[in-house]
This record gives sequence, structure tokens and C-alpha cells, in this order.
Amino acid sequence: MYLSVAKSQCLAYAPPLPVNPVNGTIVLGPPTVMSRNLFPDPSIGTAGNTVVLRQNVIRNPSFETDASLWTVTNSATISRVTTQAHRGTASLQVVTAGATSGEGVYSSTYTVPGMYLNRPYAASVWVFAPVGANMEALGNSTGGPSTSVPFTGTGAWQLVTMPNNRANSGLNPYIIVRTRSTAQAITFYVDEALLELDVATPGPYFDGAGQSAPDADFSTRWVGAANASISELTAVLVPGVVASNCVPIRSGIWATDGNMSMRTIPTGANPTVTVANIPGANTLLATRRDPGDVISEVRENINGPAVLYPSATQNTWFDQIGIFAGDYAGLWFSGDTPTRLGRTYAWEGAVNASASAETYRPNVFVPAPPEIPENYFLAIITQARNMANAGVAPVSGGDFDGSGYGVNTYPLDWAVKQMLRPEQGLGAIA
Repeated sequence: MYLSVAKSQCLAYAPPLPVNPVNGTIVLGPPTVMSRNLFPDPSIGTAGNTVVLRQNVIRNPSFETDASLWTVTNSATISRVTTQAHRGTASLQVVTAGATSGEGVYSSTYTVPGMYLNRPYAASVWVFAPVGANMEALGNSTGGPSTSVPFTGTGAWQLVTMPNNRANSGLNPYIIVRTRSTAQAITFYVDEALLELDVATPGPYFDGAGQSAPDADFSTRWVGAANASISELTAVLVPGVVASNCVPIRSGIWATDGNMSMRTIPTGANPTVTVANIPGANTLLATRRDPGDVISEVRENINGPAVLYPSATQNTWFDQIGIFAGDYAGLWFSGDTPTRLGRTYAWEGAVNASASAETYRPNVFVPAPPEIPENYFLAIITQARNMANAGVAPVSGGDFDGSGYGVNTYPLDWAVKQMLRPEQGLGAIA
């Protein structure tokens, strides 16, 4: 008790203790949200629904198992062979007797679901015919009309396309490949037949076998039995965006953050993708990739819908999408961005489904605690000893507790005062 009282007395009487500004420590101050990315899925981390992009309505397009669903014209014969194939392991061999022109083969007529009069379609087929063979291919529908595409055999595989067809009377389009104008006794081969709707020109071949997908962003599937049904080319949509004249799909071919980006496939003029509609003045930020690996930044001040403008003639990719309040001049970020420049990043809700925040905690210097001089400790010990001695001697002039003994507290002993605030001698003139 005596020591604590003595300490309090001495420190009260002593001059203020100096703060040591050198030997302090650096600590993090309270967190402050510097900015927020309001777009909930800036790295396209969430998958949407599967979308059908194209259909091949030829039901046995590559003859990998048999020669079914194809029919001869005139005096030809057909069989599946493995000695020739444009892709895969087999093709359809067609042997013409040379009895008349127009000997060949056609895909069996089939009423396509949803087919209607005047609906456009286009077709293509790979053909291996002898050098100089006079041939033709036709996209046709029951009752016509059909347009002949003449071609001459090259002794190698060649792609024959049949564009700009319309189902003007029949509802079951099909492909014909046959000799033209004159009777010819020849052997030719057919493989990879494609007929798709609502296009003026056919796209690259595909069927339900996965190896025929154009690239890794697409998948293929048979609608029914393999090699005996319509096949579909599919992709995965980017959820939560609104597209016009293009299809926005998730892409793993290119990405600047994470593993995915948004790829837009144009379907008409002036395509747009509205990624969000957040009221107020904001900044739209994105990284754009055009074919040829041309990378550019999108940074636009907006007030209302946040709209991206992809190419109308080729695929375009977007990644690192962000919407930031006001006139934002900083770097893009999401909740997955690593700590940088003292900033930390976190999702405000579910990962890839909520806004993300950039938080900064400034460095704060905390000075070292004051150092108590050695003479202060000596003063405390001396005062405590004096108080202890006073407790065993009568108080001069009486006592305050009736026992004859008391505690002298003030003033401090002159020796203690000298320890705390030494009196300095002053020079004098004699």
C-alpha cells in the first residue's frame, strides 16, 4: 500500500514523462471502404443455362456405324466403308451403274420439328469423286424447289455447299449428291453431311460426337440415338445479362481473371449486351479481346444501363467487368483480387453473385510507452521508506486516527523533491 501511494505522489509531483517517438510500433488503423464493384459476377464465375446454337437435321451424317437413313437414286448402290473417310473412321460409298444421269444418294426425308413453309436452310457435304466426274449436290425438300450446285470431282475430298434454300412446299429438307447431265459409271464417297435451318450459308460441320465441336467453348449432343438422330451444338449462357443480336456464352478459351470470360456470338447487326442497370452516375469498366488477341480496355462514364458493344461480324470476348460509383479512375477488382498496395478485397455476399469491396486500413504509428527515469524510481523508494517510518512514530502535533500514529503524506520529503525536480544553483555576483 505504501509503495502504491508513494508512486502516485511522486509521479504527480514529477514533471511530465517524455514520449519516445522513435521506438514506437506500426499498427493497422480502422478499415475504410474505398470503392465497390457493383457488378455481381465480374469474372464470369457463374454458369447459366445451356443454349442450343445450331442443329444438324441430317440424322446419320458421318456413317460411323452404318449406312442407314440414306436412299439411292436410280441405279446406284451404297455401302458403309472404312477405306475412305474425311473425318472419323468411315464414309458412304456410292457406286453408279452408268445407266443414266442422276445416279447417286440422298438423305432420307424427315419432317423436321418446327419446320414451316418458306423457312430458310442451308447444307453442305464432303464428297470424294474421281477426277473430272460431272457431279451436282442439291438441298431439297419434298415437292421442291431445289437449286443444283454443280461441281467437278478432284480425286480428293472437297466441300460442297448448298446455300440459300427455302422449304417452299415441303417440310422435310434433305441433301442429294448425284451424277449430272450424263450417265457415268463411277464410285464416289460421301461424308459429314450438314443441313441447318434459319441460315443463308452453312457453318462448320458438326454432329453429336464431341470431337466435331468447333472449339472447347461448345459441346455437341445427339437429340436421340447416336448416329441416328438430329444433333445439336450447345454452349453455356452468361446469366444475368440481356443480349440483343448476339449470344453471350461462357468461354474458357481466354480469360484475364479466373478461368472464364464472356464470349459474344453475333447473330445480327448492332449487337449489344446490357450487363446491369444501376441508377446514378457510374463508371463501366471491362477488358475486351478481339480476334488476333487484340486486347483493349473499356472505360465509360454511364448514367443508367451498362452496355457493352461487341463486333457484329466476329466473336468478341469480355472479362474483368465492373461498375463503380461516380467517375472511377482506379484499377478493376473483384472479391477474389489479392491484396495490393495496402488494399484488401472481399465479396459482400455470395462469391460471384454479389458486390465486392476494396478496403484500406492505414498504417498508424503508436509511440513507445514513456520511459521512467531511474531517479523517479529512487524517489518512489525513498518516499515509501519515509512513509513506513512515519507509521511507527507519533505524528507531530497529534494524530488523526486516535491511535497516536498516522501517515505523513505531504509535503514530500525535501530529499525526494530534489530527486524529482533538482534545484540548480544560480550564479551570483559577489
